[in-house]
Amino acid sequence: MNINNTELAPTSYEREAYDCRHIEDLFGAFQTIEGLTPDLIEETYAEARRTGKYKPSELVRINAKLRQILSNAVAKRIIDRNPCATVHVRRPRNKRESLTIDQVATLCTHLQHIELTAEAVGTLVLVYTGMRKGEMLGLEWRDWDPANKTLKIDRQYTNDHELRAPKSQESQRKIPVGETLAERLQSWSAIQKELLASLGLSQTGSTPIISDIAVEQGVPTVCHMKNYIFNHWFRDFAVSCNLGIYEPNNSTGGKLYKGICPHQLRHCVSTFMLANGSDVRSVQGILGHADPNITLKTYTSLVQQSEIKAVKGYEDFINAHIQRSEK
Repeated sequence: MNINNTELAPTSYEREAYDCRHIEDLFGAFQTIEGLTPDLIEETYAEARRTGKYKPSELVRINAKLRQILSNAVAKRIIDRNPCATVHVRRPRNKRESLTIDQVATLCTHLQHIELTAEAVGTLVLVYTGMRKGEMLGLEWRDWDPANKTLKIDRQYTNDHELRAPKSQESQRKIPVGETLAERLQSWSAIQKELLASLGLSQTGSTPIISDIAVEQGVPTVCHMKNYIFNHWFRDFAVSCNLGIYEPNNSTGGKLYKGICPHQLRHCVSTFMLANGSDVRSVQGILGHADPNITLKTYTSLVQQSEIKAVKGYEDFINAHIQRSEK
């Protein structure tokens, strides 16, 4: 649990400057923002995609930043309307990949041998429940039922530091928790309570499970851990487990992380559950998918393997009876 005085990570400031330089590169030829139109913006993006000057993920960020800048210009009455408001850049779909069972074992082994912190507990929650990262960051102690060993999900903590409802009605759910995670949650509850008491704070039902300490005018308060803080810890942890590396980033002069990400842990749960014979409806309920078809489409190859296994098993069953009847 860190004591945090800033709202933005240092890397966020670097990214902001980086995106602004890209905007200047793409649209700097126009002397005034009044010259920008939706068609012109879309044509500029199309040309950037065609030439390969910018990656799709970079164009998504550039468009978001440009929309924000122009929205501020409208608010300050510099322009009458935001020409970027109707421009949408499709976010590239990343291939959904799960970790191997060996990678998960490595991760869990390292988690057993490090100090139990909010970040470590958050990672354990992702490993054992498959919930979304925002849902994990939104957990509070009133959501933990130690008697029935369940975690209730009815909110998520978003990137703009707000508690909001989950993605869908089906995302509001209770997830059963196994003995390993239940034991770690109980241990963390005691550790956190002691940490808060040392700061003159109390642990209540509304205290975040994955907590951080913010200091406002010299007064400490407990708060939900911000996404970038958890991500930074997770990347460092993955590197320590040899599941990620840092490489020089020539574009920014900083470092670039390459390795596993928290969302892959969600895929682990579904992948291994389906591979071990769990039915799709149960996996859908645990993941909080609004429609079982989402589960089916996302993990088609695993479902197909399950279907093949079922057909083969039925065929073997019939053949066994045929062989017995022929004797």
